[in-house]
Amino acid sequence: MEYNGVAIGVKFDAEPTETDEAAAGVIIEALQKLHERNDQYRDLWQDGGTGDSAHHILHKAKRVHSQNANARTDSAEDDAIDLINYCIFFILNRRAGRISQ
Repeated sequence: MEYNGVAIGVKFDAEPTETDEAAAGVIIEALQKLHERNDQYRDLWQDGGTGDSAHHILHKAKRVHSQNANARTDSAEDDAIDLINYCIFFILNRRAGRISQ
């Protein structure tokens, strides 16, 4: 599969669909933002563990819901990308045993 002309090493049982390719593009955007922010904040996401990640997930989900209802699409998409990354941080914290309230 390719995104913006760059091969992505994902294997599917069948030929990737348009949805697969579009989703890969969103995930790559999220990873790019994760890299930029993590470069800036130096793994700060690890400090609060799963509790902090869950707090941010809830906060971002509420913002996405609110902004979608108000048709503020650009902000909603940006916050949705953040939401993806907070979910990644939650999973990484959990797998590393950084469980917290």
